[in-house]
Amino acid sequence: MRDVSSVVLVSLLAACGSDTQVVPSYVSWMDWPSEVVRGSEFTVHLVVGRPCVGRNFQSGQMLDQSAVTYTPRFLIDPGSVCPLTLQLFDVDVLGILDTADVVPGLPADFPRTYEMRAASSVYANVAVFDALPNRTFGEITVRTTLFPPSTVAPPRNAAGFAYAQRDSTGCMRITPTGLFAPRAAMALENPPDTTGTWWAFVRGYIQPVAACGAFRTFHLVSRN
Repeated sequence: MRDVSSVVLVSLLAACGSDTQVVPSYVSWMDWPSEVVRGSEFTVHLVVGRPCVGRNFQSGQMLDQSAVTYTPRFLIDPGSVCPLTLQLFDVDVLGILDTADVVPGLPADFPRTYEMRAASSVYANVAVFDALPNRTFGEITVRTTLFPPSTVAPPRNAAGFAYAQRDSTGCMRITPTGLFAPRAAMALENPPDTTGTWWAFVRGYIQPVAACGAFRTFHLVSRN
């Protein structure tokens, strides 16, 4: 898979000019279906760090026999100036790209799981590095048979950096880091303690159940 990725990068540079830079980024949040049918495409929601003046987002999706892996990157044109620093492109000034990526389908001769991985910081999502580790966000189960017609849609697995905050009514909400739209917040179904505010890398699953003024709930499985 590394060879294929290298070919893609070379092609991008050739198409955009030799001075165009490919800048790696990271995934701070990811959510995806907990179960899919083999060969069926599915959508992965990604929250990605965006360098100043970065354009032409490339998810860097790679599929192999054990995992779906994301190594996101952006293109930066020669001479681009970051308006926040007045410097030629600046990878230290980050925004957030809230986007989605379609996986064309995963093969399976029998029910099995794949890991969902992405380039991401182990400690904090505050910088872009050339060699961030591929962190395991969770798993996806691949079925060999269709879901029965009456089956409720399975929850979405989710993981990433998020902050939780308790409001004046006692409700705890959790929001992926960098997202500020009201609909981004989810009701935290099982708060781990009574702390008013905390930030962590979390793993869990999302259900379309309204609570505490939010449209969805998040069930926490782990945080660190």
